[in-house]
Amino acid sequence: MATQKKTTTKKPAPKKAAVVIKAAPKVSGASKSKETREAVFWGVVGYAIMVTLILAIDLVIGGGAIDGGGSGFSGGGDGKDYHYDGSRTWIAVDGAPVELMVLNDPACSTCDPTQGIDGLKKATTEALVVSMVDVNTREGKALAEEFQVLAIPTFILGKGFDELEVAGGLKPKEQLASVLTEKNGKYLVQSSALGLKPGQYIKQIPFADLDTEPSEGKGKVRVVEFTDFQCPYCKRLHDNNKALIRELIDTGKIEYVMKDFPLSFHLEAPAMHAVANCTLKAEGQAAYDVMKDYIFEMQATFNKIGAPATQDRLIAQAATLGYDEVAIRTCANDPATQAEINGDSLEGRQYGVSGTPALFIGKQLIPGAIGPDTFRQAVESQL
Repeated sequence: MATQKKTTTKKPAPKKAAVVIKAAPKVSGASKSKETREAVFWGVVGYAIMVTLILAIDLVIGGGAIDGGGSGFSGGGDGKDYHYDGSRTWIAVDGAPVELMVLNDPACSTCDPTQGIDGLKKATTEALVVSMVDVNTREGKALAEEFQVLAIPTFILGKGFDELEVAGGLKPKEQLASVLTEKNGKYLVQSSALGLKPGQYIKQIPFADLDTEPSEGKGKVRVVEFTDFQCPYCKRLHDNNKALIRELIDTGKIEYVMKDFPLSFHLEAPAMHAVANCTLKAEGQAAYDVMKDYIFEMQATFNKIGAPATQDRLIAQAATLGYDEVAIRTCANDPATQAEINGDSLEGRQYGVSGTPALFIGKQLIPGAIGPDTFRQAVESQL
């Protein structure tokens, strides 16, 4: 009688969800088949897709689990509560909401308001409700007129700011009073207080003392240069654009104005500016231009000789040219002359100048030693 052989069947191991990338067999470079190359290619692609999906999921949910109700989720990675209503995602923060209007121009490529918004959140509250207001719309024009806005982006705090209190019962409205302008319950924030440079000017800047500054031409476009006579980039701007500036003045296209902005580490610069400005007062615009050209031409020879020696040498040069040496020296030693130079520097900082050279060509602020093509294009765009 035949007996049935007892067999033992092993239970299969439980399945685990996993992404498996099958490696292609190793084949020498000379004998790789088309199929092998395709296997390697698709293996690499599959791995890249897997990594991308993992990163995307991690970025979206921050390592947290999605709420069963579909209304939000808690991010385990950053500790914040996210909420989603089908069209928008937001983060829950503590505090009553405060309105922040950002006056801007969507077409302006240099008007990113992110830094300003982040700075105001730190200075006031995370619960800012931000609305973008296009300066070209009726609402935007009204805000610009109400606050006499010169440049964008501009930040205006509104509803909720009056009542806002932070830790210790402090009121940001009182803490920030020196950098706020209040109109009808709204508060314009000075952008310079946030460390921001203007992205774009929407009006021509009302510079002070234009009637007493070195100035030539009566053209439609006003060009105001903030310069440092000891700055090598200012020399480059002067040398590369001198002929063009003369052409634009003579053809009635520009008014060209010079303002002082000696940098603190250029120790001879204040004396240079003082003598040049005093030459203007004593002898007029043409003499100022001659002295300016001489200073830039001989710029390197003044380094580290000290302010007194710089003043003496420039006054001697003025005397050689037949200018009134006594009047220039008396003016250069007058504290009011240095006060005027400091006033120019303060005005420049107010309008966004942080280094030299800086050119205001009409409504544009253009820093750096630009060349003639850029200079001409900036002027022509505003004629």
